[in-house]
Amino acid sequence: MGSLKTRDYLSFLFYKTVVWIAYHICFFFFRIKIFGREKVLEWKKKNNTSFIAVARHRSLWDAVFMPIAFGGFKETMMNYITKEELSCFFRFVPFFQTYFTFVNRKKPQKSVIEKVINLLEKGINIGIFPEGTTIPEFKSMKRGVLLIIKKAEQRINKPIPIFPLNIKIIQGQYGKPKGKWIDYVLRKVKIELRIGEPIFIEQLGESIKQNLSRKNKEEKMIRLMLEQVDQI
Repeated sequence: MGSLKTRDYLSFLFYKTVVWIAYHICFFFFRIKIFGREKVLEWKKKNNTSFIAVARHRSLWDAVFMPIAFGGFKETMMNYITKEELSCFFRFVPFFQTYFTFVNRKKPQKSVIEKVINLLEKGINIGIFPEGTTIPEFKSMKRGVLLIIKKAEQRINKPIPIFPLNIKIIQGQYGKPKGKWIDYVLRKVKIELRIGEPIFIEQLGESIKQNLSRKNKEEKMIRLMLEQVDQI
């Protein structure tokens, strides 16, 4: 038990340190500002349940911006759902199993879905990009997040909030297809990280009045969720 607590503390300390370093790097290149983090901390304080963070996916930098936006706190520390092709790199990261869950985007394994549900049940937060890729022409609505939330809510008998993160471009061009690394280096891009009010899948479902098939309804729910991200 003692060794487990030590491992948990060291993994959190490593996470906190990496987020701190990443923040200062991104502050230099993107002049980032963060809004809405207090909403998440207040929710965790009052409810003590896990949450899911979602954002649009336009650049590899998004995966750095998400932990920066939510901060290096125990209450906001997350396990990130990422494509299995990156596992060969992330496996060299200390405590990588604490921070990442690798998934086959084309054919997600049931064992991976079950793992994510178990993480939520244990109170561990999840970070995910429902579009699945930064390449515009290959984007599709990943409905698995809805299945995960529904099953996790059934197990803990509590609603699981989705905190939307808008990676807002204030100045310059960012992400695909127009963003360029030289613009980032020359500090021509300015970004705001805006966290909105929590979203609940029950509310998303109730907002759809049309008689749609389950697949179409769930795809529309994801679109509505991402539209709320854009409005923050």
